[in-house]
Amino acid sequence: MHLVHSLSKHLQVTDEQAAGGVGAILIVVSEQLERNELETLADAIPGFSDLVAKSPVFDPQVPVWLSTLSRWCGGLGKLRSIKPVFEALGLTNNLIGTFTEALREFLANKLDQQALRVFEKALN
Repeated sequence: MHLVHSLSKHLQVTDEQAAGGVGAILIVVSEQLERNELETLADAIPGFSDLVAKSPVFDPQVPVWLSTLSRWCGGLGKLRSIKPVFEALGLTNNLIGTFTEALREFLANKLDQQALRVFEKALN
C-alpha cells in the first residue's frame, strides 16, 4: 500500500506500525459517518478494510476498556482517545496529527474531493 509505505519510510516506523496507526484513525473517523459517507471514504482508500483490521483495537488481547476508549469520542478530541492505541503500536502520541494529515494529503492528492470532505467532516 502506497500510503502505508510512504508513512513508514517518511516517519521511520515499520509498515505494521504505519498500517495500525492509519487503521486506528480510520476506525475513529468511520464511527462519525453515515453508511454512504463511509462507503465513499472506503472506496477512496485502497485496502481500507485491511488497514482497519490492523489496528490493535481489533486484537483480542487488547482490554475491552481500551477498545471502548478508542471509540468514545467527539470532535477533534476523538483522535486523542487513540493515544493508547498508538502507544500499543510503539508510536509516540505526537504522530497522531502527522498520520491524520498524511491521510488528508493522500485524499487531496487523489483529487477525490468528496472523500476528502467526508474525512474532514468526521474530524470536525
